[in-house]
Amino acid sequence: MAIVLAVRSATFAEQEPAAYAHYVRALCSRAEVRGARLVALSPAVVAFAWMDEGVEEAIGLTIDATRDDGDYFGLSFGLSQGSLVPLFADAKGAAEALAVGTPLSVAEALAEACGPKQLLVDGSADAVRRGELVTVGEPAIIFLGSEQYVAHFCDLSQPWTSRPSIRSGQRVHYALMSKVAALGGGDSDGNMTEEVMLTLLADKSRTSGLAAVRASMALSLAYASLGQGAQALVEAMEALATARQEGHPRAVTACNALILKIYAGAGKRAEVEKLLVP
Repeated sequence: MAIVLAVRSATFAEQEPAAYAHYVRALCSRAEVRGARLVALSPAVVAFAWMDEGVEEAIGLTIDATRDDGDYFGLSFGLSQGSLVPLFADAKGAAEALAVGTPLSVAEALAEACGPKQLLVDGSADAVRRGELVTVGEPAIIFLGSEQYVAHFCDLSQPWTSRPSIRSGQRVHYALMSKVAALGGGDSDGNMTEEVMLTLLADKSRTSGLAAVRASMALSLAYASLGQGAQALVEAMEALATARQEGHPRAVTACNALILKIYAGAGKRAEVEKLLVP
């Protein structure tokens, strides 16, 4: 069962297509780091899917996008859950994950039905049925053809009624990424810095697989924000090694990009670029 997140920009795509295209590329990079794949793209909507229970990552991406880009781009969001059908059986590259299916249609309709910086979640999603999400306002009724869907507005300021159970290898990083972003924005509070680093280190110690890749990348970003380039590189290289071991090409690509940025900051991009072979 896939978790599908549709991100809609009602008018920006038409007003400034070049800027919107640049934004979509950045959003895709964010989503890939969180383990998602691009499954659909239209002039106003981009949709991602997690091929397991990735609802925490989807909501984390939503929170990040609303905080950083919600006002300027007028973003709205829809989330659903269900089975997708690959569009091309033997596709490679960007077209590999393109898909069709009812969850995608529902997520796009939900994103269209809500306002900027809002997230509508299909009421049949597991997180809603289990009572894990904090919802606000009255439910929304959405019609697709002859089918009716009940959806709920998620409280993005505090989305969880309690922490959902976390399986090994599926650790959530949206709260950690927010703290790292705060450091990158110039947070000079030493106590906060220590708290963030201890949290990131503890999180990494409890993860494995692809989640461990994301944990090491979060640590690398944090060290880079603090100007500790050598330690940032150690964590980035560890993330790359794990990504290769897991056989996850998109994670390898994300790690390579991070390592290149670290070396570029030291003026040594050209020296290392030839060494980063997927």
